[in-house]
Amino acid sequence: MNIKLSDKTEISNANAYLNGQYQEELVIQISDEDVSDILKLFQSEDNLTTIQVYEDDQLQAYYSGYTRLKSLRVSDNMITIILMQVATLSSILDDFQDSVVNVNNGLTDLDKQINPVFDWANSSLEECKSEKYKEIGKACEDTIHNGFEVKTSEGTKKFSGELEDQINLMGIYPYVQGGAPYIPYHADGEFCKFYSAEDFNTIMSSAFMFKTYNTTLCNALNRYIDACQTKEELEKVEFNMDVLPSEYKEHIMELFNQLNQITQEDNNGTDDANNTETK
Repeated sequence: MNIKLSDKTEISNANAYLNGQYQEELVIQISDEDVSDILKLFQSEDNLTTIQVYEDDQLQAYYSGYTRLKSLRVSDNMITIILMQVATLSSILDDFQDSVVNVNNGLTDLDKQINPVFDWANSSLEECKSEKYKEIGKACEDTIHNGFEVKTSEGTKKFSGELEDQINLMGIYPYVQGGAPYIPYHADGEFCKFYSAEDFNTIMSSAFMFKTYNTTLCNALNRYIDACQTKEELEKVEFNMDVLPSEYKEHIMELFNQLNQITQEDNNGTDDANNTETK
């Protein structure tokens, strides 16, 4: 943890907590710092008007009114400082409430920057299309990353579709093509284990078809967005084939009928190679 004094000085490897029957003492513990430098900081009441405690840049505690140095001692490379409260309780509460308001306002502003709310009603058709492209693209990405289920010889397994997992699958597949009878891999939430070449071919085919289906659907939805003439039409578009007109659906189904046939032929060829290698 770090602490920040009212003069903006930041001290790392430090913590603070209240002590005493009426919490009239603020105990601060600091490690790995020069005692003389620390003493100078805490001898000035101007530096101690407010003391904030942070962890990973997140405010954890806020103290105000502990401006009088009571003691400072060093033991086992740890500096322990005790500050006495001299402000009134009401002023402490006021300062704390102001700090909470400032923090909340800062978080609200940050959230608006990270997750801006799109003004659909006051935006042009082209601006709404751009926003809808982003929405559909994000939904497609999330769907792929969430993964897919496969029926293997040991039951239905779920596999992640995160980018790293996609890369892992592609890196392993050449071993199957080379005739390896068993492949080490893991389903979501399970230990790594050996899958037969037949099972791994099924996993790879499912991964390929799953990603291809979702990216093809995303592409078709984007083309449908292109064709939308009103914002009312755009608002109904979501990441789902059901929202597409029949001609778009027919195009996707025709493509996948052909793709299924090609994939089945490739799998049969790989299975024959593995069977020959096994014999």
